[in-house]
Amino acid sequence: SNNNDSSIINEISDVDVYFKRLYSKTSNPPPISVDEFLDIMTKCKDSTIQREREVFQNGIRNLFEEYKFYPQYPERELLLTAQLFGGFFERGLFQNQVLIAAFRVILEGLKKQVGSNIWNFSVTALNRCKTR
Repeated sequence: SNNNDSSIINEISDVDVYFKRLYSKTSNPPPISVDEFLDIMTKCKDSTIQREREVFQNGIRNLFEEYKFYPQYPERELLLTAQLFGGFFERGLFQNQVLIAAFRVILEGLKKQVGSNIWNFSVTALNRCKTR
């Protein structure tokens, strides 16, 4: 991989920075892909550095705390977040109680009106992780 990728991984920022970069449409902050975000979370999850493990925990907390706002998200941001959520399943990053809570989020969404934001969120997340 090129130097650019490794620099993302080497210096771990606060998780808010990665969310901003995920949603960024300009070069400031420089955008990252869903997969790059997931690479960072995967690295942080089992890191020996406590601060990095906290970045991972905060990433999960952010996804769940933002859930109540997903109905108001613009479509692009909603679909990116859904792919990220599904990617957490795909990479086995949700575990134990968090995994159960994450399944609940998806199932709740599927009960909503077809085509609604939350329904779209759940379907997009499932499409992302259906390989598991």
